[in-house]
Amino acid sequence: MKCIYCGKETTANKFTISAGSGNADLQCCGRECYLKTKEYIEEDKSKKKMPFYILAAILVVVNLFLLGYKLTVWWMYLPMTGLGALVALVPSMYITHYFFESMGIVKARKVVRGIGCFVMAAGLALTFSMFLVG
Repeated sequence: MKCIYCGKETTANKFTISAGSGNADLQCCGRECYLKTKEYIEEDKSKKKMPFYILAAILVVVNLFLLGYKLTVWWMYLPMTGLGALVALVPSMYITHYFFESMGIVKARKVVRGIGCFVMAAGLALTFSMFLVG
């Protein structure tokens, strides 16, 4: 079984975190990973992400409006850039513990942040090209 935080193989069941009722227990390889995982879970359960969810919903609606009406304005890809920035800033909004089980929290967050940065860069490149053309 892999450590849920760092993704290393672990055989000890000493450091186990309950993922909630009905979910499997999560294994950690040591005390440090256990404490960081516990901190991550508490942070993830907080209500600090609600403004980010609202902002993401607004950006999706604006993006759908622009694409749905086929408006060709130079800033039409800025909502996509904003969504990429949200993914890069708050990766826990877009991934679940099933994603963590295969590679660990640390690597999963890096992968999702990388995807967010790619989307943000693509949005900026498309916006810049629309600015030059239009």
